[in-house]
Amino acid sequence: MLVSLSGTPGTGKSTAAALLDPEVYETIHMNKLSENHIQGFDGARGSAEVDMETLLEVIGEGKLKIPGNGKKHVIIVGHLSHHLPVDLIIVLRISTKPLEQRLRLRGYSQEKIRENMEAEALSVITIEALNPGSPVYEIDTTQLTPPEVASHIQQIISSPPEPLTGSGDIINFTGEIMEWY
Repeated sequence: MLVSLSGTPGTGKSTAAALLDPEVYETIHMNKLSENHIQGFDGARGSAEVDMETLLEVIGEGKLKIPGNGKKHVIIVGHLSHHLPVDLIIVLRISTKPLEQRLRLRGYSQEKIRENMEAEALSVITIEALNPGSPVYEIDTTQLTPPEVASHIQQIISSPPEPLTGSGDIINFTGEIMEWY
């Protein structure tokens, strides 16, 4: 099974993925898949700009194969991974206050922190993920330890519950925006 592990930066994707059993789960970071498809650098955001259209084309044409060494599940980790053709999408979510703290510790600018907090509060990644047609699941990592998040990921993959069916089902952090003012 090919799985997207997506979410706003700081939600715990890489940390949780590192805890998955390597005998069962192979993790591939989106940065590795997209490294030959960078179309520029956004200085204001301090991030590379990935040409997703071209990346999706080369995957669709078979020119870029998503690696897998025969393990049962391949998990693509990254905040853009939900755009890829996958069997299942898991979006990690977190309340905006702990997200702000995590991004501050990473040295993000105040502008980049605010942009990511807004994206998280407005469920941007989950809403984008609902469009492709793969089943989408969310995990609220706010009160969970990394091993608990990894356990939830494994449970979803091994025994998928009912997926989200629309924006009315998603985790809602929009009320936290009012606390910012």
